[in-house]
Amino acid sequence: MDKALFAKDLIFSRFFKPRPLVVHINITNKCNLKCAHCYGSYPEKQMERELPTEKWLNLVDELAKCGTKRIDVAGGEPLLRKDIGEILDRMKKRRMIVTMNTNGQFIKDKIDVVKKLNTICVSIDGDEKSHDEVKGEGAYRKSMEGIKIAKQNGLTVHTNTVLTKNSIPAVPHVLESARKYGWIAEFSLPFFHGANAILAPEEDIRRILNELIDYKKGGYPVSLSYDSLRHMASWPDYAKNYSTEVRLPCYAGKNICLIDYNGFVYPCAQLTGNPIFSPLNFLEVGFEKAFENTQNHECKSCYSCSAFNDYNIIFNGSFRAMFNYARNYFIEKKFKKMTGLKE
Repeated sequence: MDKALFAKDLIFSRFFKPRPLVVHINITNKCNLKCAHCYGSYPEKQMERELPTEKWLNLVDELAKCGTKRIDVAGGEPLLRKDIGEILDRMKKRRMIVTMNTNGQFIKDKIDVVKKLNTICVSIDGDEKSHDEVKGEGAYRKSMEGIKIAKQNGLTVHTNTVLTKNSIPAVPHVLESARKYGWIAEFSLPFFHGANAILAPEEDIRRILNELIDYKKGGYPVSLSYDSLRHMASWPDYAKNYSTEVRLPCYAGKNICLIDYNGFVYPCAQLTGNPIFSPLNFLEVGFEKAFENTQNHECKSCYSCSAFNDYNIIFNGSFRAMFNYARNYFIEKKFKKMTGLKE
């Protein structure tokens, strides 16, 4: 029922006053890994203080009043917060759909917290070799163990693979594993400034995005809609990850926003640390005013925030994208029955 109501709000949101239907919260700046493609530069920020529990709880209440229907919890690594269970409880109490992006290393130890989620998304950067090259030896096996435990406890599981020159060759492995073990595979491109060092050659990026379209047509559980994949595949220059010209009308700052670990509110992750946008902090001005400020940005389109672009496509009235949202839901239902992960 919650997902059906959320879909209804997505469809009709374009006719109403801007409101933060989808909010991405970086709940912590701490992480146990140092991935090269992380946009947060968290190793340099971990000495900064985290916001106390009460600030996040009050924010959740304010988001509920503003009309938020879905919260994507991330970090850093969100499961490192000792109070994460209490914060998730408040979100569920406010009838929000709650998802989490995690590196998967702490699912086993924090399964009682993880079970509070609607969906958990685990970072899987290719096969064991390419994954461990980014995250450290043994990380792949620990993430796969986390996926297995999450599925055994009835969780809907997604994975996210950042498409870099390191991971692109292993995309077929990710998709075969997704179909075999029962998860939905998400894909994104690097979107932090200075990402060119890990970007694959342009021809490889276009090739793999078009191959993902073919995989999806072949029945593989690719999360992104065809429209979103085609938008990414037709991007003119991957060295420029955003544009001030409209290629896909963007609703970041209108129906979508991101709240960083320090309280600053952005239209989306693409604009964190980007000089074309000056954020306000909800701790200083309140969330409503900080959210209103997110509409004042020059970014009109990007290639990188893949899931956000799927929302943009739905906000723009694409029935294909709406159908894809429904399709993913029924695939999730089917995959919930697949609880075993065989070696």
